[in-house]
Amino acid sequence: MREPGRLELTDLPQPHPGPEDVKLRVEAAGLCTTDLHVIDGHFPATTPVVLGHEFAGRVVEVGEKVTSLTIGDRVAVDPARPCGRCVFCRRGDVELCSHFSSHGSTCDGGLAQFVVIHESQAFKTVLAGEAAALVEPLTCVLHAARAALPHKVAGGKALVLGAGTSGLMFVQALQVMGGMEVHVLDRNEDKRALAQRLGAAVGLTSGADGAAVGGGGQGYDLVVDTTGHIPLVQASMARMGPKGVFLLYSVPHPQDQLTLNAFDLYRRELRIVGAFAGPHQFPTAVDWLERGLIKSAPLISHRFPIEAFGEAEALLRRGGPGVRKILMLPWSGDDSGAARSPGDTVTHSSRDEVGGRQP
Repeated sequence: MREPGRLELTDLPQPHPGPEDVKLRVEAAGLCTTDLHVIDGHFPATTPVVLGHEFAGRVVEVGEKVTSLTIGDRVAVDPARPCGRCVFCRRGDVELCSHFSSHGSTCDGGLAQFVVIHESQAFKTVLAGEAAALVEPLTCVLHAARAALPHKVAGGKALVLGAGTSGLMFVQALQVMGGMEVHVLDRNEDKRALAQRLGAAVGLTSGADGAAVGGGGQGYDLVVDTTGHIPLVQASMARMGPKGVFLLYSVPHPQDQLTLNAFDLYRRELRIVGAFAGPHQFPTAVDWLERGLIKSAPLISHRFPIEAFGEAEALLRRGGPGVRKILMLPWSGDDSGAARSPGDTVTHSSRDEVGGRQP
């Protein structure tokens, strides 16, 4: 990305690892709507930069001080690069680092054939590249769920808004974490059906006002938004039961506003929680995917060669019933999608609203 809204497919010199770094051959990189926020200028970025914060690959070169990795290791990547020195890092809240840096926004990411990362960002796995690329988004789901539910709610009831990649991860993770009965809301029948195959007890649709139709009973212990659609968020806040928690997981537009009933918040002891990134969750996410506690195959809907990024981005923006996780495969060549030659430029108009962390 040369600047927000201006992308270019180009050849760059191969990166070389420093003493504590490793060089990866990227096997797969996921797209999510955080990438759209970066492209549209709604998320901090340092340009020029190679996009891509959800990626995995094999180690092909190691720095002289690297001790935990060897050539050939397959790894999932934590894209965050906290400073380790600010007050937030020192207390363990690295996602709030005062000097926030991440591959794909402030330093080169995984939408490339090779990338260099610090040794500490690599987590070894037996997962194939495509599944390993889902580790990073799963860490975000786990961090968010644990922020919302620091104590297990055995037998509790949750409502997940949206049955895209993140919603489907929440459907599965909430069952593993707390044995919760999970209802999912999505207007698309096929997405609701997939959510139910992955363990959702009920699939709901929404009315003209955005409110969920049916379900809930006395209200939900947890309501999770993965859509970023503010009218739906606003309408669904009323679905919380006493002591309920509303988890805003999606990435809203910076100017989005919500209206709260202060007395209701006080009297019913409600909580509203935000969650950013996936700190401290990589070992768990790798383990759950390796053990099949989270099913990865149903989460992936499309694969593109890196030359077809423009087509993949357009699909992500457009969405649709069959769109879930879109993967970019840097080594797949020209076997699918429309190829673009190095040096070609794609210019994008800024959008006023991009909703949801995942397609």
